[in-house]
Amino acid sequence: MTLALKYLGHRCTSDSVAKPWYFAGTLDLEPGTIITVPPGGIVLGRGRAANVRVASNVVARAHARVWPSDDGTSLEVEDLGSTNGTSSSRCEGRRHHLVSGDILTLALVFDFEVVSVPYRDP
Repeated sequence: MTLALKYLGHRCTSDSVAKPWYFAGTLDLEPGTIITVPPGGIVLGRGRAANVRVASNVVARAHARVWPSDDGTSLEVEDLGSTNGTSSSRCEGRRHHLVSGDILTLALVFDFEVVSVPYRDP
């Protein structure tokens, strides 16, 4: 088994309903989408260079970087200096250590669950 991120969806807030600028284009992620995290890691953000695009103005162009731990039993997450932050269900701060079942949240709105998926040889 290996770890991946499962997009859970975004929280509807008064800002997302009332402000037309909240979403910056089409949100390509559908709830339930599984995002594999390769050994080199991925960047989550709204910018075109991000590996996983989250089309919202509350998400930084390069918001957070996610990569597998050395032993493959967890994911490491680092906020890349975003204004609205990155949080998890177990810890606060700029860097997070996540295991299966933990929730990663970007900008207090977009939720991803850490899930175990069958290993597939690239």
